[in-house]
Order: sequence, then structure tokens, then C-alpha cells
Amino acid sequence: MRRVGVVAVILGVLVFTGVRRAGATSAAAHFTSVSAQTAGPELEIDFVERGLTPGQNYAYVGSSTKVTETFQCYRSDTFTPLAHKFRITSFTTTPDVRGYTANANGVVRGFVFVEGVVTVPARECSGANREAVLIHVTYTNFDLADIFTTSYVAVTGRFSGPVEPD
Repeated sequence: MRRVGVVAVILGVLVFTGVRRAGATSAAAHFTSVSAQTAGPELEIDFVERGLTPGQNYAYVGSSTKVTETFQCYRSDTFTPLAHKFRITSFTTTPDVRGYTANANGVVRGFVFVEGVVTVPARECSGANREAVLIHVTYTNFDLADIFTTSYVAVTGRFSGPVEPD
């Protein structure tokens, strides 16, 4: 028996339309562990989902409601930091859709990344041989969804960390 399923994903970022077999996903699918931390400029969301069909492929996507990036101006020619620092807040993030296959126990352990979309105004570090360098990032709240089972979790909190200049 086959049925058509339409799954709308977080904040309209992605829509998947497909045909799948009845019973291909379990009604008991659920996240048992979800955590996040910054990894450079990105938010890394680690998770465990259980109650899945062994050997079945699943896709995951994350998002964040807000990202605040802190920049510092540097001299381009010597890479010397200058005193001027500034923050930019954005409500737009780019998802990192990842696919995983459930193991023999119907479990997926994985991660996805979320990256902020920020435009740095040229006026912030104006002058010869100056550039803005990202030094710190803070994500506020995040969502994680399994595109195929529609399992979903929303986590409230702030996730912050330094970004090492290259």
C-alpha cells in the first residue's frame, strides 16, 4: 500500500513532497537527546532520534530565531586588531540539511549546522587597509525537525562562543 505525504518543514524553509510506503516511519519516532553549541561561526545541533524504521533514510534540518555576531576591525596588511567593535543581529539563518540512515535498532545519532546570514556595512571599518573580522557569535533559540517523520523540537536558550580569527 502506498500513500502520498506532504511534509512542510520549519519556517517554510523546505517543502518535501514524496511517495512513501505505509508504515515506513513509526508513529513513535521521537528525539531523546538534543543539544547545541557554537562551532566557529555556526550553531552545531547534536541529536538522537529513536523509534525509526531500521535501514530507512531520514533527513534533518535546523533553524534559529536570531543570531548576533560581534565583529572587530583589523588592519588588513598586518592583521592587527583595532579598538572598534560592533554587533549585527539577524533573524535569518541558513540551514544545513543532512541525511542519515537509522541503525538496526531504529536510532539515528547525528548533527546539523545552522549559520547566520549577516551583512556587514562597509562603513563600520572604513579606511585604508581595514576589514571587519567575526570574533563572537550568539544564537538565540533553535528548532530541529526530521523532514520525513515530522518529529520536531524547539529549544529555548542562548548559545554563545568565540570565533577565532583566521
